[in-house]
Amino acid sequence: MRLAPRLPVTVLMLLLLVSPCIASADETPRATPVPLPDLPTQPQSGPGGNVPRYDGLLAQHFGPDPASATAPTGYWLFEPTRPRPGVPPLADTRLPLVLFMHAFRGGDPEIYHPWINHLVRRGAIVLFPDYQSPDMTAETTIAEVGQEAPSLIRRALRDALAELASGDHAQPDLTRVAVVGHSLGAVLAADYTGTAGRESLPVPAALLLATPACRACGLSAVTGIPPTTRVLVVVGDEADETVATRLWAQMSAVPRTHRDYVRLRSDAHGDPPLEADHAQPGAGMGASVDALDWYGTWKLLDALMACAFVGEWCPFALGDTPEQRFMGLWSDGVPVREAIVTDAPGLPTAATEPASVPATIPAR
Repeated sequence: MRLAPRLPVTVLMLLLLVSPCIASADETPRATPVPLPDLPTQPQSGPGGNVPRYDGLLAQHFGPDPASATAPTGYWLFEPTRPRPGVPPLADTRLPLVLFMHAFRGGDPEIYHPWINHLVRRGAIVLFPDYQSPDMTAETTIAEVGQEAPSLIRRALRDALAELASGDHAQPDLTRVAVVGHSLGAVLAADYTGTAGRESLPVPAALLLATPACRACGLSAVTGIPPTTRVLVVVGDEADETVATRLWAQMSAVPRTHRDYVRLRSDAHGDPPLEADHAQPGAGMGASVDALDWYGTWKLLDALMACAFVGEWCPFALGDTPEQRFMGLWSDGVPVREAIVTDAPGLPTAATEPASVPATIPAR
């Protein structure tokens, strides 16, 4: 029997060293995933910033429970408490009044809690009128709510002003009134602003309409918005703009220097992505507050109010300026996609309005 010849020791060692490489030659090396940048942080100063003037907030509901079978004729009042050092006591100063109008089936103010908290702790009284039950199972249409809401809003405002005038409340300055509305609430906010003067109600100096929606609602009162009112129509690039552009076209009395049409844009550069959709203004009920709030709706309303009330922060509110368009920086220093500001919005080319716009306010 012949034995196989022995291989030299050096050759065996080389085979042992090379064999692992040969075994893994067909495997693709795994790339180490690169983490996406984090969200921008809230600015520490200026409009939209984290600069509260009050440490507390008092929330009170007046009138019948809107979730009961009784017609929703009441309202929520949100007032600042515990002024920080240097802020005059509540009894010695009058505060701006913000009339906040919710979306269809958005009658629970918790949906807007972060924004309301921001406004109040910066030094405003917020009135949140009831005009729809917060019960999501209640059967009603957006057209029915839109038809009944204007009278309910006027009643709630009159009742709230009477309540504020009595008892131990913060006192409103009725020369500094702002109105903000989301979705159906934006249409109702425009309707209120166009009719307030002839109804002997406070005329808003500032009006922000966020993603307006309700094709079944009448828009004729929009022509009555006075020329002295500063107006912003704010939409997202993932939201339908049909009603927003119709509202814009009918604001004929408001000069272009006093109004802008602002389109916020989605941005997937980081994690989580920024989604400029119909629900964006409703950053409550578990949804995250992000740059679309701090540099978008919050910044724009803060600046619009300051511009209309005392002539400050106007470049952040109007004029297609860098300050107005700026949306913050991702954690890697890359700017968030700027807002688009225009005085001549066109009709949307892709998105179509949901049938109920939408039935609920989904979390982002």
